[in-house]
Amino acid sequence: MARRTRSTIALLSAFTSSYALDATRGAAPRPTLWVCGNRWCRERGAAVALGAPLALAPDVDVRPRGCFGRCGEGPNAAAVVGGATVEWHAVDSVEKVRRILEKYLRKDVDESAAQCLELHFLAEAAAKRKDLELAARLYSDALATGHAPQRGPALAE
Repeated sequence: MARRTRSTIALLSAFTSSYALDATRGAAPRPTLWVCGNRWCRERGAAVALGAPLALAPDVDVRPRGCFGRCGEGPNAAAVVGGATVEWHAVDSVEKVRRILEKYLRKDVDESAAQCLELHFLAEAAAKRKDLELAARLYSDALATGHAPQRGPALAE
């Protein structure tokens, strides 16, 4: 466990250093959201935490990383906010990612994009469970949000 903690600290320290370097160059630093990519978090929905920021705030870097050591609370994410490392746990929905982006990383998120993405993730989960009727309804609801950059789904049994 101590080795994970040291690697976590080293990784986030390296990020903090590069964050400070960017700030001293006069360029606005790109915030980075680190998301646990280990098995436990992946099985509990880390794909949402990895994928949602890419769609909702393309100017945020999203990077997978090793275990945070808080597996029972995952999926876990972290970012440097105001010079301090902030961790979030149970980041398993688009709504939670949206709150992190808006409240902590100060990013504007298009509400229709967030709603569309949440419905899409729910539809994918329904399709994996073979509940194609629910999946089709959720995909239709996603399309009905009017969020332009999307395509219609193709469901097959």
